[in-house]
Amino acid sequence: MPLSLTLHIDYGDPWPWLAQCPALSSSHQAKPSVVDVTALAIEEDAYGNRQSLGAEDLAFLAGAPVAPALLPEEVLKAAGRPALHFAGVLRPRFFGWIAFVAKESRGSLGLSYLHERGDWPYETASWSFGSYESLTLASYDGRAEPLWEESLLRRREPQATQGFFPFETLLRDRKREK
Repeated sequence: MPLSLTLHIDYGDPWPWLAQCPALSSSHQAKPSVVDVTALAIEEDAYGNRQSLGAEDLAFLAGAPVAPALLPEEVLKAAGRPALHFAGVLRPRFFGWIAFVAKESRGSLGLSYLHERGDWPYETASWSFGSYESLTLASYDGRAEPLWEESLLRRREPQATQGFFPFETLLRDRKREK
């Protein structure tokens, strides 16, 4: 019945932001591209077991800056499925913080959740954070093929473009002089 949630750094350097989290600060020097974040992301797993998280990490997450992030309930609701506790009880602020880090670092981050029963997957989830955000959920219930799979894609607001200053201003001033 193992379950895990891992953070994948696809591109960019988010470590200046990630290292601010006490649980991830020790990984800052090595800058791994894959990090186990199960305790940070899941408050209570699908079996009712609470994931222990230190007071420093809880305080960090409570005050960390966040951006909008897709959660399983949104995908299930959009698909017309009952919003069951897919993956257990998640820590929404963690997902919002990861979305913020991806936006600020202009990188691409992913989260992968895998819940196995025996040698077979039970449920999976895959998040992508970057210029777009996506979440794909699948329920296998111990089968080789998923019973169902649902996903949702959301584009982030484009960055405000900077004008051709001072070119625009010079051109406007030149037109006024004539």
